[in-house]
Amino acid sequence: MTKDRKFLSYSIKSATGAGLLGRCEQLTGKQALNHYDGLQVWFNRKLSHRFPFVGAHPELEVGSADPQDIRAFFEIYDATSEGARAHLKQLMVQGVDVSDALEFMLALEDVRLFFAGFLLNKSPQSLPTFDFSIEFRVNRGSERGANELIDWICTMGRETFDLYSSNLKGVWQYGTPVNVAFRWAADGPNMPAADVKQPDLMINGFLASYAYNEPWALLKLMMKHNAKLTDFKARVDPQPQTLFFEIPTTSRMTPDK
Repeated sequence: MTKDRKFLSYSIKSATGAGLLGRCEQLTGKQALNHYDGLQVWFNRKLSHRFPFVGAHPELEVGSADPQDIRAFFEIYDATSEGARAHLKQLMVQGVDVSDALEFMLALEDVRLFFAGFLLNKSPQSLPTFDFSIEFRVNRGSERGANELIDWICTMGRETFDLYSSNLKGVWQYGTPVNVAFRWAADGPNMPAADVKQPDLMINGFLASYAYNEPWALLKLMMKHNAKLTDFKARVDPQPQTLFFEIPTTSRMTPDK
């Protein structure tokens, strides 16, 4: 999903400043510019800062995007984007700085591709769904202490997958909660410990887990635990989307022992 998730880390920039509009209104193609302005106004009113459209500032999140608002936005986009994009490119050739506007349109193309399956289904009852395939321990060279674990577990709704499951494929649907857990051996030297820097981390004895119950739970999991390129030897994730978890541990031995 590397390409598909670009919009998750992209911060939409405003390109409707007085300077840009002032110059553009003197040129032809005012209707195309109005189409672009309408797209941006809709995006800012209905989608901006609503997860997963939080860009580089997740702290500004104000709730979750409604799938039907996404559908409505891209109906407008499909009807108007071609003309708006063509005219923006023409303005760029003429020396007008529309780089932010073009970057916004380019990001929307990636978003549309990401939601393509949902947008093709015209049923008003349809919800975004994504196929997934799980593989545990894909970057063993960077693991620390992982050999003390006896199981890796991922639960999506009523389906549970672990290190020993024969089938690790499924379909996630909008609204389905996601839980990822790690179990330490009860007779091992260490056990998981709480971390004040990770409010999502829950500890229950030898089990550490992360639970996401919001509507876009799978995407929230991917955003919060996206592995950095520095976690890989070649600075490239060979099996995207690799997730990274860092869980503190404490010795299970008492001071007397």
